[in-house]
Amino acid sequence: TPITTDTSYNVSLESLDDEQWFKFTPSQSGTYYFYSESTIDTYGSLFQKIDGEYTHLNSNDNYYGQLHNVIKNSNDFCFSYHLEQDVTYYLRATLSDYYDETNFVIKVSQNNPYVITNAIVGNPEIIRLNDIKTVSIQTSGAAKWFKFTPSESGTYYFYSKGEEDPVGGLYYYDNTTEEYVFWDSDDDY
Repeated sequence: TPITTDTSYNVSLESLDDEQWFKFTPSQSGTYYFYSESTIDTYGSLFQKIDGEYTHLNSNDNYYGQLHNVIKNSNDFCFSYHLEQDVTYYLRATLSDYYDETNFVIKVSQNNPYVITNAIVGNPEIIRLNDIKTVSIQTSGAAKWFKFTPSESGTYYFYSKGEEDPVGGLYYYDNTTEEYVFWDSDDDY
């Protein structure tokens, strides 16, 4: 099914093994957000056909909503990817668990559907290059926010060490909202 930006598309699946595919060809290059709106646990993954093979580009395991709890259903998927103009991409939508309800809506947009405001971030702790911070989070899904301002452009590595399985997200601040840049959840320690 071909899709366009900022339009709702209904997904109706029969079972956990069922999937629905959508085709998207952006009219301009840029970062696009793929997301679902539902009352159930959904999963989305993005592919590009390269040399006759569907190559996986990005997907979401629902940790986006669980960390900052700003979306209606924390089990909706949301991920972004930089797409090239006039290149065709494929979005696969599936269920992540068994439900009586098997219908949901997917969308694609160049606008982040889940911006993070100062009300959510609160007063983040400042972290500087090569700082080590000890973090204690007692409740699953709770978040600890840090603020980092690089002194120069370049590649920076944000990482954790320890015996727990944390999830990390990177945002940028535009004087109004914090906007999603990148997520990592390696499902390991």
